[in-house]
Amino acid sequence: MDVLGDLNKLDAEEQVAVISSVSLFLQNKIPLHIAEMIVKDISNVAQVKISFTQIKDLLLRSRENTDLTERKLKNSLLCSQKTRSNAAWFSQTLPRARPLGGF
Repeated sequence: MDVLGDLNKLDAEEQVAVISSVSLFLQNKIPLHIAEMIVKDISNVAQVKISFTQIKDLLLRSRENTDLTERKLKNSLLCSQKTRSNAAWFSQTLPRARPLGGF
């Protein structure tokens, strides 16, 4: 079964403990052996086959996807700012259209 399916077998507190311990390791806030021990102990008690490596890979993929999405959003915002800037420049530099009929 996939990692997410196995994670869903855990109750909410166990899920938070597993994900938090791996996340804290990735942030260099706890040592590797502590994070591995937490994941192993919870998986043994819950009788679910999950490993530290599976959770770590899942979090890293999630982080990569988030980074990619953030970059796409920033690029989109930059494009819209450039478009607004160009529109403002055109409106200031191009002569105003005169109504037909000379009014």
